[in-house]
Amino acid sequence: MKTIKIIMFVAATGLLSACGSKRATDLTAGNVTIDPIPLTYVNKTVPASLTIQLPPQFVGKTDLMTLSCELRYGAQHQLSETAGETLTVQGEMLESHYPIVSYKNGKRLNLNVQFPYKEGMDNGQLFLKIQKGPKVEKKTTQRELKLTEGVLCTPSFAQPILNTDREAEGLRYLQQGRYTLATAVLEQLGSNNNTVLAQILSQDYAAAQVTLTTIASPDALTHYLKAVLGARMNNEEDIRTGLKAVANTNPQLAKRALTDLEFQHYQSLVRELVKE
Repeated sequence: MKTIKIIMFVAATGLLSACGSKRATDLTAGNVTIDPIPLTYVNKTVPASLTIQLPPQFVGKTDLMTLSCELRYGAQHQLSETAGETLTVQGEMLESHYPIVSYKNGKRLNLNVQFPYKEGMDNGQLFLKIQKGPKVEKKTTQRELKLTEGVLCTPSFAQPILNTDREAEGLRYLQQGRYTLATAVLEQLGSNNNTVLAQILSQDYAAAQVTLTTIASPDALTHYLKAVLGARMNNEEDIRTGLKAVANTNPQLAKRALTDLEFQHYQSLVRELVKE
């Protein structure tokens, strides 16, 4: 009887070890660090820098593994953009020229990707796609991990208004994400949507409030930026009045608020004000 108990204990211990090993070798979204979070529009692109910690035993000793990224967007995420940048690594016993991943220790990898910005990427979902398998048998397995939800596209609102060299300089700084410089340049050109946008992005919210009140001919974008500023300052009244004005003048722009990360904490209010 004692012998049977010992055998059962050893078997159970082996089973637990196997389960623990399987969990330890799995790659999850928790193994991936992304910068920036959230993904953000920069210079007509959506860039992302990924740090990926491959766990022990994840890459077989004779495996090739290729990592790539895809951004899915659109109403039902039916559209997709694949980054041109990929990363291929190999197991430690494979004779090839790719970076080697230790079977025992795994490896930390960096992958920098960039997607051309497309209208509708506000609700973009970033996926890491993994293709791996043994080189000799030429059999591969594919899987994917969803990493992020949404793209902050507020900087994409920058548009030429005055068509001057000075404005072009300010817009260039906006596109590059150099918001403090953009604000310093655009404030010299008076009160317009680009100035408000730069002030919001540089987090000079008090100045943005003042500029909004001095725009001579506010349009739908002016009202939308008022709502964005309201969301950043936790001012529901400005969100309400801003989006109401947008819905009355430009319903298509108003719909953007349904997926805009600026309003992620006010979705019930947005749905109340904006018709899908």
